[in-house]
Amino acid sequence: QAQDQLVRVVEKPLSLAEPSQQDQRINETLMNYMEAENLLPSESESARRVRTLAKLNEMCRDFVKRVYEKNNLMEQYSEENPPYQLRTFGSYRLDVHLPGADMDTVMIVTRHIHRDDMFNDLYVAMQARKDITNLIKVQEARVPVIKFQMDEFEFDLAMARLSYATIPEDFDVTDDKHLKNVDQQSVTSLNGVRVTDTIRSLVPTMKTLKYCIRALKLWAKKRGVYKNVLGFLGGI
Repeated sequence: QAQDQLVRVVEKPLSLAEPSQQDQRINETLMNYMEAENLLPSESESARRVRTLAKLNEMCRDFVKRVYEKNNLMEQYSEENPPYQLRTFGSYRLDVHLPGADMDTVMIVTRHIHRDDMFNDLYVAMQARKDITNLIKVQEARVPVIKFQMDEFEFDLAMARLSYATIPEDFDVTDDKHLKNVDQQSVTSLNGVRVTDTIRSLVPTMKTLKYCIRALKLWAKKRGVYKNVLGFLGGI
């Protein structure tokens, strides 16, 4: 029973002192350097990302609808409360991504959608699209994903299958109750969203954290120790 309880240990801050003039000068120097290194995506790139995500969401919606039609489940399909959600996580969700960075996404679905549906029906539909290239399915990974490029952006798309017939309107992905009767691959697929949303809820000053993460990512890239798949530091 004790193991089921969430225990959060809050460490005392090293210092509660306001930044000194020297601290402020160093901070300004860092900000100028980061700006010179072009660490912030342009407004036009950000707008293109939003448009591409909307296309991906539409593609996921059509896929889910096809599966429901194939299995004679359209009576349970609702346009107002669709049986799926497309969530982003990682650096894009925290708004600390670098220009040209890829996007991590997970499609959260009801129990009526199976992972095989994604790697067969959805994958075939993606093969037929001209705006999708570099399409690869990675089924045996700890987090099974479809990797692809849509328009100019690279994506990882995972899937998490809930035990519900419908997705609750007040669905909170960080609530552990939603992990009951869920397979391990779905748990690991949800982990990225849960971690990202937990960070957003716990950090009081996200602006400060964003600058800190961008500086750390730049430091790691400059020293060649950045890239999780190569055994180094990941993004988030």
